Amino acid sequence: MNTIPSKKSLKKITKVAQLLKVVSHPVRLQIIEALGQQEALTVSEIKKAIGITVEQSMLSHHLIKMKDSGVLTSEKKGKYNYYRLSDRQILKVLE
Repeated sequence: MNTIPSKKSLKKITKVAQLLKVVSHPVRLQIIEALGQQEALTVSEIKKAIGITVEQSMLSHHLIKMKDSGVLTSEKKGKYNYYRLSDRQILKVLE
């Protein structure tokens, strides 16, 4: 039996594919894991939590990409941006 996906189904599939594309990087998966263990973290805290020797500018690039795609949100408190997961369901990707 051959069924044609509905427009709604295709939109959902496209959204999931875009999400998977964004998170399909080891550093981004580590960011998700770190934020899964804490409510919110600054760039410096994320860098420390994932324990990698990546330049802060590159880490910021990953965070911006994840924020632009809707994986993360950020909130400015004083001079720090606190990042958090938009939807904790994304942690299922790590399972």
